[in-house]
Amino acid sequence: GEAVQEGITASTPIGSGGVGSYTLAIPAGLSPGNDYRVRITSTSNASYTDTSDAPFTISEVPSIAMESPNGGENWTQGSTQTLRWNYTGNPGSTVKIEALRSGAFLATIASSYPIGSDGEGSFNLTFPTYTPLGSDYQIRVTSTSYPACSDASDTTFEIVPP
Repeated sequence: GEAVQEGITASTPIGSGGVGSYTLAIPAGLSPGNDYRVRITSTSNASYTDTSDAPFTISEVPSIAMESPNGGENWTQGSTQTLRWNYTGNPGSTVKIEALRSGAFLATIASSYPIGSDGEGSFNLTFPTYTPLGSDYQIRVTSTSYPACSDASDTTFEIVPP
């Protein structure tokens, strides 16, 4: 059988010149799936109806969450640290990794790095021995496919001398 979801809209203008359109806002709570179709039926004669020829997919909104550093760490000049993030949905296969200082862009660590697998990613970063000391650093990870899918350390971490 086929599940029918009623009520996207009860009535919308048919259009003109044989062409009509309707902008559909996908509800946030809709379950992800690859079997969605749309049916259009005339309100004046129900025998005039059509359904999507093939199904379409509604996917989960992707997200990325910075896990480490996420604030409060003390990392030594010249040390190697593992940057870690989690992700949900399908944010794409690569991320951009950036260093921030005082909340502003400082440097690109990697412009296109594999996102990881099974919802987890990591990158081993060796802090240069000349990294300026400071307590105002953050790391930001951003999907290269969906720029709005991004996260930075919640608060700052510190670079300390060896």
